Amino acid sequence: MRIRVLRQYRIEEHGVMETYAAGSVIDVGKTAGREMVATGAGEIVLPKSVAGDSSLMARAREFQFSDDSAILDVSGHKVTRADIHRIGGPDPGLACPACQEMSWLSRLTGSDCWQEHGGCQEARVLSGKVGEEWSHLRQNFLYAAHTNPGEKYIVPKAIMVQPKKGMQFMNSRNNDPHTQVFLRQMAQVCVYDVIGPDQAHDRNRYDFAYVINNGEPVNDPGVPMIMYGHDLWKRRDQRQALIDALEPEIIWTPFYASWEKYFRIPASTELRFRPVPASRFFARPDLVHKDCDLLSVGAFASPIYAPRKALAGSLRVLDKNYTVRYHHAAGASRSKATGRNDGATPYGSAWSAFLSRARFVIFGPIAEEPQPVFFKFYEALGSGAIPIMPNAPDLDRLGVEEWKHYIPLKAVWTESRGLDESAIRALLDRYEVDIANRAVLWYQENADPLLFGGIGDIVRDITQERFPHRGDPSAY
Repeated sequence: MRIRVLRQYRIEEHGVMETYAAGSVIDVGKTAGREMVATGAGEIVLPKSVAGDSSLMARAREFQFSDDSAILDVSGHKVTRADIHRIGGPDPGLACPACQEMSWLSRLTGSDCWQEHGGCQEARVLSGKVGEEWSHLRQNFLYAAHTNPGEKYIVPKAIMVQPKKGMQFMNSRNNDPHTQVFLRQMAQVCVYDVIGPDQAHDRNRYDFAYVINNGEPVNDPGVPMIMYGHDLWKRRDQRQALIDALEPEIIWTPFYASWEKYFRIPASTELRFRPVPASRFFARPDLVHKDCDLLSVGAFASPIYAPRKALAGSLRVLDKNYTVRYHHAAGASRSKATGRNDGATPYGSAWSAFLSRARFVIFGPIAEEPQPVFFKFYEALGSGAIPIMPNAPDLDRLGVEEWKHYIPLKAVWTESRGLDESAIRALLDRYEVDIANRAVLWYQENADPLLFGGIGDIVRDITQERFPHRGDPSAY
C-alpha cells in the first residue's frame, strides 16, 4: 500500500529518524510498526491508512473506555483490560488487519501467533519476536489519542497542550520508559487530543486540559487545568509568568520541594507531587547475581551536574581494588555519552537489569538545593542494587528512609570534603543485602499504585468526580 503524505511527517523507531516532506509518497510496507507523527505546531494526526482506524483498533478502544464487558474476544483469545494495561493496544503501524491482530496477540500471549494469509508478510518478524524487550518497545497506548464528538465513554475528554518539541517526542516511538509510562497513565483515565501551545480548539468538547509548562506562552484552554512542571533550572521567569497567566487548578510535578521553593503558587492553585517510577513493568531486580562492586551512573553534561561529575572522578581511587563501572550517558532515544561509559547504553527493562548486576549504585547531587528526586532514584531503588544517593525532601514524601532503603551519599562523600575513602571501602567490604531487599520491596509495593492511582485521583479531582472510578488497572 502506498499513501501520499499531506503534511510533513517524521518516522522514528529505536532512535532511527526519517523525515518525509508534504506531498511525498510513502510505501506503508516499509513503515510497518512505526508511528507517523506530524511535526508541525498543529494537532498531531496519524493517517488513517497507517494509524489503523481498523475494526480491531476500534474494538480495543471501545472495550477500554466503555463499561459493557470485562473480556474482549479476539479470535478466541480472551483479552482483559489488565492485558491492555500491560502491553498496550494493537500496533497502529500495521495496515493489514490480519497482521495487526497476529502481532497484538503475539505480544499479549508471549507466543508466536503468526499464520500465513494470502502471502502478506507485514508482521511476520514482529510476531516472531515476542521476548520482553521487543514486546515493551512495541507497546502502543496511542489508542487513547484523538476524540470524536459522537463518542460516549465513561472517561473524560482532555485537551493536551504540548510544547512543540514535546509533541514530536511523546508521540514517536522511543526508548524512554517514562514516556511510555505517561502514555499508559493517560490511556487509563481519559481520551485526548494533542494541540500546540498556540492552536485554537473548541473548549466545549473537553472536560479538562493538561498543559506542559516549559516556559513557552500557552493560550488559555478555557477548561479546568492540570499544569505539569518538570525542569526548573532554565527559563524560571517564563515558567512563573505562565503560572501567573493561567492560574491552573493543579500544578503536578515530580520535583515538589523545588517548585514549592522557587515558584509563587497562586492561592487558587494546588501543588501536587507526581512520583515518576518507571513502573514494575520495567523493573528487573536481582539480589543474587552480581558482577560489579560499584556502578557510578548519571549524566553530567550540564553545569548543574558538576558535583556529580566530581563524585565520579573521585571514585577512580577504588578501581585497583574493586570492580567499579561508570555509565554516564544521557538520552532516551539514542545514547549521548557525557562521561566515561563502560559498554553500550541499555534501555527499558534492560537498564534495570544492568543496574541490578552491581552490588551498589552511586550517583551524585545537583548544584542546587533542595535535591529533586530524579528518575535515577526510583531506578536504583527498584533494581536490587543498594543505592548510595543524595538525601532529598521528596524521598520523605515517598516513605523512603536512609539506611533502611538506601545509604545517604553524605556518609561517603560531600562536596566540601570529597570522598571518604575509608567509609566507602567499609561499605563495599560489607554488603548489606537487607537494604537492597527493602528497597526492592518498597518499589514493588509502591511503584504502580503511585503511578496509576495518582493519575486517577488527580483526574477525578479536576473533573469533580463526574466520571466513575475505574480502580487499579492492574486489578481489572
